[in-house]
Amino acid sequence: MQPPLGARIQPAPEHANKSKRASQELAPTSLQYVVEVRRLLYLTEFLVLINYVGVFIPLIFSIYMAVMYQLPNRMYYAQLADLTKDELYLALKNVMFNCSLKLLALILLCSVLQCKLRFSAIHQLAFVLETQWCSVQTKVVFWVYYNVQSSLQHQGYDYNFHFAWLRQGSGGAASHHKQHLASAEMTVSGERDDEKELVHGCGGSKSLCAAGVELRSEKLGTRAPTCAPFCVVVSFSVHHRPHVSTCPTDVSDTAELPGAAQPKTPAKTREMKTARDCRVLVVGGGVIGLTSAFALLQSGFTSVRIVAENFEATTSHVAGGLWMPFALPDGVDTARPRRWCEVTYAWLETLRQQQGETLGIHVVPGVDVSAVDAPPVVHPYWAHCVDNFRLLSEEEANEVSTGATHGFAFDPLIYNPKPFMQWLHKEIAKLGGTFEQRRVQSLDEEDCDLLVNCSGLAAKALAGDETMFPIRGQIINVHNPKLDKLKVSVDKNGQHAYIIPRPNGDIVLGGTAQEHNWNAESDERDADGVWERCCRLWPEVRNSKVIAKMAGLRPGRTGGVCLEMKPTPTKCGALVIHNYGHSGSGHTLHWGCAQEVVALAKQRFPESPSSKL
Repeated sequence: MQPPLGARIQPAPEHANKSKRASQELAPTSLQYVVEVRRLLYLTEFLVLINYVGVFIPLIFSIYMAVMYQLPNRMYYAQLADLTKDELYLALKNVMFNCSLKLLALILLCSVLQCKLRFSAIHQLAFVLETQWCSVQTKVVFWVYYNVQSSLQHQGYDYNFHFAWLRQGSGGAASHHKQHLASAEMTVSGERDDEKELVHGCGGSKSLCAAGVELRSEKLGTRAPTCAPFCVVVSFSVHHRPHVSTCPTDVSDTAELPGAAQPKTPAKTREMKTARDCRVLVVGGGVIGLTSAFALLQSGFTSVRIVAENFEATTSHVAGGLWMPFALPDGVDTARPRRWCEVTYAWLETLRQQQGETLGIHVVPGVDVSAVDAPPVVHPYWAHCVDNFRLLSEEEANEVSTGATHGFAFDPLIYNPKPFMQWLHKEIAKLGGTFEQRRVQSLDEEDCDLLVNCSGLAAKALAGDETMFPIRGQIINVHNPKLDKLKVSVDKNGQHAYIIPRPNGDIVLGGTAQEHNWNAESDERDADGVWERCCRLWPEVRNSKVIAKMAGLRPGRTGGVCLEMKPTPTKCGALVIHNYGHSGSGHTLHWGCAQEVVALAKQRFPESPSSKL
């Protein structure tokens, strides 16, 4: 008889005991092995995930930036409002470089895992994204959102209140209301405590107070019956903190009552405009006008028109082109000229390094000496801008020019104004600027949103500035490559002599500084005086070939440069920024003044009309 089936598969007692003891011996080793494998898998999954995220987030960000930059409403996005095309390309270049490094690291990691551990990193990544989607992918989504968020800011609005209840009622009050538009038009800007006045119709004061706008009402004329319509002048201030304001509840209008004062309504109501919408008119074709227009175009103003009577024969074209303050009035605060000097020198130095030969910009050694009573031994306010500045001893100054008692040596920056002005014309045209050759008769007649007055001496008539006066300069253009240094001197009588070398061997000999002399033609007597003084300063001048004799009128001003925004608009509603009165320092101050013009313009015409209500 065969044994039961169960009896056949049961192991012998001795064999069973041996298997049990072997399992107990292997259990700790197997558990440790499993833990190490799990740790290895976790680390590889973590590394693969990190590198994967480091690749696709920069890629998404780059695509986002490139697409958003092309949108017509990008000015309303804080991240893109001030971004230029060059800045965008640079940012995308850096981001994609980082993305490439992350991609290279991911490929290298996948190769190492495949060679060393014999499993695919892609499978590991897919496993993580599938099993841990709730935690991992949610964090990734928020990470992407944080990096490529589209923060469309509140950019300000025009509030037009039309109160239907004003048209209700009976009798004369109702008909009177129909004759007057009961509305309030206001444009809220983001400037701190920027106050504006406007004619405000009935009601609406409570709504404005609730919006955080402080109202102050002024009743016009005598008190009227409560049934009569009313008109009040409302001044509102935009505050950045909530505040409590007392709103008028009893309001009445006496605008058309006998003896009532009529409010002055502006001829043209101006809406809030951005730099892109602003129509800019620059009056003046000299270096101040061209650099102002160029700076405005570079900063986001897209519609810039330059109007001048002449673009080819301005005082800027015949100037020496020496970067050094000249003929500025004494006793004027130098804080602003110092800043303008610094900005202009830095910009010209950048241009010299990039295209100095094309623009005729170079640096030469120079000396400036004087025989006039010596001032206290101090450095001029612009000395820190130039290289190798040092004060000269009396002996050194006398060696430069007989009779000179003091002076300084330095390495100034000099450029040829003609190719520089031609370059400005081309760059302005590339950016969309236009030129119109005509004479401006009155600033009030020009139709634009922003008028930048760079008219020089013409500001005496156009701006009514009686402090403007001419400073006549007489120069001689010669050719002599041996005159390779700058020399400037002032004799005991205050007469100037300067020798300004240009890169191609052309030399400018000067000069005169004749105040209140309106003669813009070359004078032979003055030219002879310039020639003799320059020959005494450097005898080699006598061997020079004379090319031309010219004269120009520098725009002098008693109080120094006028650079400010006019408080009232023109009759056509244009805001006016004055930028004139640079005397003989136009080629020294132009770019610094242009940047200040841009800053003033953006106070009223920002790139994005952001409101802080």
